[in-house]
Amino acid sequence: MTSEPYQVGAQHEVSLAGTWFPIDVVGQPILLTFPGSDALYLPCFRSVPQLHEAMVGLAYAAMQEVVDEAHFFDSLRAYPSIRVVLDLRKTAENRFRYLLVQDPRTPTS
Repeated sequence: MTSEPYQVGAQHEVSLAGTWFPIDVVGQPILLTFPGSDALYLPCFRSVPQLHEAMVGLAYAAMQEVVDEAHFFDSLRAYPSIRVVLDLRKTAENRFRYLLVQDPRTPTS
């Protein structure tokens, strides 16, 4: 039985400026899915080596840097099912860990 991803630990404020995400041959972000979730996940990484390590076995053509965080989030507004995750990694227990990142301009409830 699978379940929707859930939060573990505290919330943190992070900036995506200077992070990297994988893109396909036409320049579109690579989006991932996880069992039990209808969301699409756009993985961002603080370093290029982290991106390469996490994306082993997954096809991507290049990487793009997030230069302007506000512009990055603005480009995603039309796609509410996309979740931005930072520093995706797989654990020894075959689980995925990451930081879920929300637009800092969005009020929290």
